Amino acid sequence: MFNYAEDWVTFILHPDYEISSWGRVRHKETGEYLTPYYSRRYRTWVYDIEDERYKANLLLYRHFPSVRISIGKEWKQKLEEIEEDFETPKPTRRCHDCGKPTFNYRCEECWRKLRSQDTDYLFDPDIDHF
Repeated sequence: MFNYAEDWVTFILHPDYEISSWGRVRHKETGEYLTPYYSRRYRTWVYDIEDERYKANLLLYRHFPSVRISIGKEWKQKLEEIEEDFETPKPTRRCHDCGKPTFNYRCEECWRKLRSQDTDYLFDPDIDHF
């Protein structure tokens, strides 16, 4: 028999928010519900919580283990992979200058060089700069 009651649990990464067994997210103090949107990039519904994106289906799998009861072996392995991705996001871009994986247009090292915060690479002791 299914439980049609909506159960709420605290969001592990953001304790100010709660997640329901129906997939809804709300702020604890204000009771304001967040509105998910469909992401064509992730091909699923996504919540933006404090400038971070979370897939709605992963939130359910993570906070409501009972959802996993009727899933076969193949899906259990897939869910373990998904949970690993949930915990450690992978860079989606490559640095414009050096090609390292990054979340930004350039990696931090190249930004430092561009902004001249890391000047060690400019001066070679074997070269007379004057």
